Amino acid sequence: MSLICYAKTTKDKVQLQDKPFASGGEGSLHRIKSPSHWRGLVAKIYHRPKRTKEREEKIDLLIKYPPEELQAGQWPTFVWPRDILLTQDGHFLGFVMPFVQGKKLELLCLPKLPKKLNASWQRLALDQKNSRELRLRIAFNLSLAIYRLHQTDRYVLVDLKPENVVLQSNGQLALVDMDSIQLKENGELKFMAPVATPEYSAPEYYKQDKPKSFAPSWDNFALAVIIYKLFLGIHPYAASAAAPNEQLVSLHQKIEAGLFVHHSEAQRLFKIIPPPHQGFLQFSNALQSLFIRSFVDGHNLPELRPLAEEWCWALLEELKDPELKQRFQQMLMQQGLQFKRLRRPSDILPPLEKTEKKWSDYLPQDYQMALAWKMPQLQYPKSAQQINLEINMDSWGNFILSLIATLATAVALLSSFPAIYDWMSKDLLQSPYWQIMLIIQGFFAFPILIFPVIIRGIHQLVHPKRFKWRKIKNRAQKLQNELDQWDAKLEKSKTKLLEFLKRELPPFQALETESKAIKLSYQEGLQQLDLAFEELLAQEEAHEANILAPILAQLQTELPELSSAHNFKSALEILRKAEQNELLAAQKEELGQEFHQFKAMAQKEKRLAFERLAAEEKRFFSYIEEQRELLQDRQKQDIQAQHNNLSRFNNLKRGYKQHLHLSPREGFRLSLKLKEAGLHSISQLENVNIPRAQLILKDGRTLKLANFSQNDVNLAHRFMLWLQAGYKEERLTDQELKRIDKFYAKEREELEAKARLAVPKFAKRKADLQQQAQDAFLAKKAKNIRQQYQQKRQQVRQAQQRFSQNMQAVLEERSPLYQALEEEAKQLQKKHKEQLNNLTHLHQHNLHQKLEKEQNRLRDWQPENLVQIEITLQKKAKVGQQFSAYTP
Repeated sequence: MSLICYAKTTKDKVQLQDKPFASGGEGSLHRIKSPSHWRGLVAKIYHRPKRTKEREEKIDLLIKYPPEELQAGQWPTFVWPRDILLTQDGHFLGFVMPFVQGKKLELLCLPKLPKKLNASWQRLALDQKNSRELRLRIAFNLSLAIYRLHQTDRYVLVDLKPENVVLQSNGQLALVDMDSIQLKENGELKFMAPVATPEYSAPEYYKQDKPKSFAPSWDNFALAVIIYKLFLGIHPYAASAAAPNEQLVSLHQKIEAGLFVHHSEAQRLFKIIPPPHQGFLQFSNALQSLFIRSFVDGHNLPELRPLAEEWCWALLEELKDPELKQRFQQMLMQQGLQFKRLRRPSDILPPLEKTEKKWSDYLPQDYQMALAWKMPQLQYPKSAQQINLEINMDSWGNFILSLIATLATAVALLSSFPAIYDWMSKDLLQSPYWQIMLIIQGFFAFPILIFPVIIRGIHQLVHPKRFKWRKIKNRAQKLQNELDQWDAKLEKSKTKLLEFLKRELPPFQALETESKAIKLSYQEGLQQLDLAFEELLAQEEAHEANILAPILAQLQTELPELSSAHNFKSALEILRKAEQNELLAAQKEELGQEFHQFKAMAQKEKRLAFERLAAEEKRFFSYIEEQRELLQDRQKQDIQAQHNNLSRFNNLKRGYKQHLHLSPREGFRLSLKLKEAGLHSISQLENVNIPRAQLILKDGRTLKLANFSQNDVNLAHRFMLWLQAGYKEERLTDQELKRIDKFYAKEREELEAKARLAVPKFAKRKADLQQQAQDAFLAKKAKNIRQQYQQKRQQVRQAQQRFSQNMQAVLEERSPLYQALEEEAKQLQKKHKEQLNNLTHLHQHNLHQKLEKEQNRLRDWQPENLVQIEITLQKKAKVGQQFSAYTP
């Protein structure tokens, strides 16, 4: 079953395989079955929720503005959309793109390659001898791809990571997932990149004010991370951080904090640095500087990160490949202002002949066929059964030969050693014992050993399959002999034919001489045209210099820092480096009076953030003090409540009913009497003498209950019980008081802990406010610097535009000269092509006329002979198949 869709641009009907060979979060990939000219492409079909109008518009813009490939037909550097796919109703489905195969670059970013990879990949392992050069080339190719994409001033990859780079073992690479990049049109942001991978995202992504759009410096950070991993097999931020950053575990947290492993303060920032990072010290100073600029200098100022072009130059210096360096320089020149209207004639005109012809190429078709003819060879592998059959069929003859060889060996041994022969004939055979033993052994051994061999041999000799097998074998041999005769006959005729044709070689040599003369004349004409072309180019360069000089002089007057610039590209490069240096100097300079003025202004704009923080701190510590007083008051209240409870329990007036079991009247009268006697609480009692009915007070006095009540002994017993209950209540009260003390001590401790923790927090917030003020000040200063240099770059571009307009006028004026040169080159090529063709046709015509008279030399290759050979071959093939498939 197939999936049918339609191309939006070409209107082709596209048939896809229904089952995808890969799928992801956005869609699935399908191979294309038809049309045939699209089989080198693959279709990406989005999932239904992803088929939005916005996505279709983005794919449409990507198709409208593709990046220019270096050469047509080469392995694509960017897996770019080619056309949009629609349903029959015109609804958006997906798009088609080139199909590339290879491994993900992530494999080379690991410390060790998987063992399952073959040798062509294993040579890229970090421990291999030449792997460094190969990885340098891969890094260069990746940097070159990013540079070419950024040169469009339209795209930023954003989600640049090794998983989105497909690599071949020869170092060629392709960037995939191109439908997720950020896109601008006419300098305005049209589509944001939907995703970014945290461990390859730049630090500015984690700031409070996230970027509304991504600058090329974002890709420059990811590029530096990938190159670092490609060289060392480990992430540049992979290390164990020391205090106070030990809680930062994930890579994106360390990126946010700027914890690059080779930071100048690495000893303070890290506890453990993995050993693979030590390879960084073996890098050249240029490479180390680029990494430092990417991860340290560019942490707060993204503009300081090295561009992809800088990586290209640094990697070229490491590779020391002059040819690759020259190609890169030529590419940079081609991307600059182009005033050359065409290439050299020698570069654009095809050769007169695509390939050098041999003398046999001029022969008629039947002669070429005769010289190239070879007897076909038929090969049919023998099965194990056939091999066993051949061995069995020949086993009887092998037995006879073995028996003869054994007897001959025995006779030779006996004749060589006469003593053995005499002993056997005189002593051994004359002894009756040995005669009897030999007769017995022979009687039993002969049937056991000899009879099976004889019977098996006779059985094979008369077996019907033997005759059938022999018949097939003889027929195959007969047919092979017939083919050998034909082969020998035709080879002999071919030899005679070659001898005859070699006599015709001198005319061919004359043809070759005349052809070389025509080609030489053509090359000389091309050289003359190339010289004329060079003269035109020299004139163009002179015009360019005359136009460029006053414009560049005026620009250097307006911008004195461009005094060393010799063209607009170098002027922009000077401004870029000057901007980087000024930004770096602004970041490192000490904060002075200007900063304090800015901070005061910033505090006023932010409603005095520092004062608000101080007020918050004062309120917090006031709250802590209030809580201290509140705890103290609550503790006093709880202690007083316990004492009041104990006092109520011991009070005579309140407890006589519960403990003495007296009526209200009796109890009230007793309490009044005891109060007059100085006893109003049980806590005043030391002891109770029940037999004497006496109350012993703590002050030493003794009260007789007989003076207060008639039932004195019973009342004394109740007083005793009340006194014991009072002791118990006092113990419980003491325990509760201790619990209250412990509880409020813990509460005070927690409160003090909060106060202690608040001190560094408020200090950190103050430091953060201070840092924010500094960052805001530096950001504003950096913004002013960027605006200043943006204006300067705009001046350069305006000057470049004036130059382009003037050069365009010159080009339009001189365009007929180039057209005339191009037409002259075409006429030269046409003239010599006709001369060469006429000479070739004349030679072929003469040769064919002469060979028509010699047709008898091809009589052995007459059709009936070839048909007979074909019939014999078919018979041989049939017999060979029977012989190969024969089973015993």
